[in-house]
Amino acid sequence: RRVHGKIGFALTNGRCASSSLTMIYISGSGQQGALATAGGAPLIVQVLNATTNKPAGGVPVAFALRAGDAIVKTRVAYTNAGGYASARFVYGKLPLTSLISASVAGALNSPITFSVLCYVPYDTTFRVGLISGCIFLVLVAFAVVFAHRLGAPLEGIMILDTLSIDLNDRPSHRP
Repeated sequence: RRVHGKIGFALTNGRCASSSLTMIYISGSGQQGALATAGGAPLIVQVLNATTNKPAGGVPVAFALRAGDAIVKTRVAYTNAGGYASARFVYGKLPLTSLISASVAGALNSPITFSVLCYVPYDTTFRVGLISGCIFLVLVAFAVVFAHRLGAPLEGIMILDTLSIDLNDRPSHRP
C-alpha cells in the first residue's frame, strides 16, 4: 500500500519548516528465513519530492536495526533516479522477529519499519532433538550401571517401553 503526502511540516531547531521529502514503503517487510541466512529480498523504500511527487535521486537513506539480532548489511543507501533505496540483511542467530528501520532526516513518513522473522529450520530441530535423546539414553544407562554397582536392588529398567536393560547382562526385547 502506497501512502503519499503532498506537503508536511516539521520542527527544525524549534522553528516550523516545510518538509521537502516523503518516504514510501515499497517491499521487504514480513520475510521469514532460517537462522543466520541471508534475507531473501532487499528492504526497499522510495523517496519522493513532497510537493511534486517526483522521485528524489541521490538522497541518503539510513537503515538500522531497532530490535532483534538481524545484521543490517547496508547501513546507508542512496536513492537512484527513480527515488528507490534498498538494503540487504542477514537473519539473526535467535528465532525471533527483528525490526529494521529506514529513515531520511526530516522526511515525512520517516522512519519506515520492516519486520523480519528468523526461525529454526525443521531439520536442525530434529538433529538437536535426536542428539539430546541419545545423550539422555547414555546418561540413563550410566546411571543404571552405577546404581547396580552400588548394590541398588534393581532387576531392570525399561527404556522407551520396548527396550529393556537386564542388569545380569542378558539383553532382552519385550514384544
